[in-house]
Amino acid sequence: YMEDVNQRLVWYKRLAALRESGDRALLAEELQDRYGPIPPIVESLLDVMELRRRMKDLAISEARLRGDALSLRLHATFRIDPDALIDLVKKSAGGWEIAPPDMLRHKVEGLASPVAELETALVRLEALPRHAGPAGGDSA
Repeated sequence: YMEDVNQRLVWYKRLAALRESGDRALLAEELQDRYGPIPPIVESLLDVMELRRRMKDLAISEARLRGDALSLRLHATFRIDPDALIDLVKKSAGGWEIAPPDMLRHKVEGLASPVAELETALVRLEALPRHAGPAGGDSA
């Protein structure tokens, strides 16, 4: 898609620097303007980098899918209100669990891909109230 190695490195850095929810769309538009239609592999990279940005915003430092469980490692600056998280776990009938000291597990429901599983989990967590405290974006 991009033959020049230096240009690819510049774009990788820009992708890694995504900070706001609209940044992915702006970068995709610019890529298409400069290099033509975006191939599926580049779309996938854009999607993964957007998920990474969203994880950073919540202070989730790692996501791992094993078997039927998505495990999320929570940074010390995790931003979800603890009471809301406990309520989510209680109401999930086994769908969510907290695993000390810093893991949150979500039972997957057979979606199409690991990316789709992570997307579903992030949407649910982003809907929960946040507690006041330091932003987790720089630490995750």
